[in-house]
Amino acid sequence: MVLEVKADGTVSTRKVNRRQLLKSSGLRPRDVRSVDPSLFLTNSMPTLLVREHAILLNLGSLRAIAMQDCVLIFDHNRPGGQAFIESLLPRLNPKNMNGVPAMPFELEKNVHPFLKNAAVKQSSR
Repeated sequence: MVLEVKADGTVSTRKVNRRQLLKSSGLRPRDVRSVDPSLFLTNSMPTLLVREHAILLNLGSLRAIAMQDCVLIFDHNRPGGQAFIESLLPRLNPKNMNGVPAMPFELEKNVHPFLKNAAVKQSSR
């Protein structure tokens, strides 16, 4: 099961098999291995893969595939997935930005995990 967050902030849970994922994202099987939750113990290295139609992100407890119109979050109940969702959703709603223009979805979903991770590291110092 993956959590899908669309550009308008719509969130849905859906079951995606590997074949569907490869077809919809244009990725290769070796790329998907970097975010596959079933390979958690053998593939725990942080990874950022940039491909033509997607960006794959593995930050341990946050594993996601960001595409132009949505982001798929694996293991969304883990701490990293929860934190990402809780901080991304308000930023997708322009009413929550207090008059400050929001970044385009393509930037927001890709830059946001790094900003969140940097903030966590700063607070732990």
